[in-house]
Amino acid sequence: MDGGKYTMLKDGDSYSLEVSEAYGEDTDEYACRATNKGGSRTSRVELLIKTAPQLHVPPRFRELACFEKGENVTLKILFTGFPKPKVKWSKDGDEIETGVRYNVSVGERHVLLTIRDVQNYDNGPYRIVAENELGVDSAIIKVQINDKPDPPRFPAVESICDDFVTLSWKPPLWDGGSYVSSYLIEKQECLMTSWIRCVNTRFTYHTINGLNPDKDYVFRIYAENVYGRSDPSEPTQVVTTKLKEKDAARRKHIMLDAQGRTTCGKSEGKIRNYDHLVFDVFDKYIAQPVDTKTSSVYHKYDILEEIETGAFGVVHRCRERKTGNIFATIFIPVTHLLDKSLIKKEIDAMNHLHHPKLVHLHDAF
Repeated sequence: MDGGKYTMLKDGDSYSLEVSEAYGEDTDEYACRATNKGGSRTSRVELLIKTAPQLHVPPRFRELACFEKGENVTLKILFTGFPKPKVKWSKDGDEIETGVRYNVSVGERHVLLTIRDVQNYDNGPYRIVAENELGVDSAIIKVQINDKPDPPRFPAVESICDDFVTLSWKPPLWDGGSYVSSYLIEKQECLMTSWIRCVNTRFTYHTINGLNPDKDYVFRIYAENVYGRSDPSEPTQVVTTKLKEKDAARRKHIMLDAQGRTTCGKSEGKIRNYDHLVFDVFDKYIAQPVDTKTSSVYHKYDILEEIETGAFGVVHRCRERKTGNIFATIFIPVTHLLDKSLIKKEIDAMNHLHHPKLVHLHDAF
């Protein structure tokens, strides 16, 4: 062991070992053995190096320590220092002690903080301090409890028509630690007690179709992420849809059939079986990309009875005047430029999808 960091010294019959630049890692048991013809004897000594405390935070806790609501969380931090430092945890300036929800355990080289059944109020910075006679070291562990998001904020009514309204809102103040994947809109007709699901959307605005004219509604919105659905937002103000007007630009020659559904153009009586109107489009047409036309749809098609009112628009049966073939057409109200851009992207996507089991895009206006 003589040489380098260690030097053996002799003074007469006395021997000694010099350890240069001693650090905490030099703490150990050292042995000295003397040997002659009569045998050998060993003497042992424990070297203790006094050092200031030093905390060693694991990489996963250095930026943000994320956990899920309801789980038991354990924060394990290693430390060095001699004499053994006193270690304390605190949050918001209050020292954490072992109790109903917390357990603090200090080992020889590590300290554990266990939090049982973590909730949203357990979010925040946790401070750990290690101290002995030579100094102090501290660290901050930022804990985030992932959960469902806060409710959306400030729902507002942007526009009102006879059968649709456009809503907007602000994202949740806190997203729950995960990206808000969608919003759910519900409606309630005044004097009714139940809420009815309308639609899911990824955006912070949406047009709600299929409403009844001259009716009072309120709306509320939920936010959703991978951890669940938020509580509902505050309801909107009461919205009264307009009286139905004969708007030739939006609904041309609108009438009701025997079932109470709208028709555009002449009525052809009750359709008992829509299946017999279906044909194999790939037998009659070669799939081609569709260009969006600026002319009126009524120049090429007879728009017949309403089939269904959905979340994004109204579906009608229509007849192509040139061929007599029957198609389904959807009218989508557009109130924002972004809505129009998204519809164009949808058309572009459908132009690249040609398969017998997929919906075939035949025309667009």
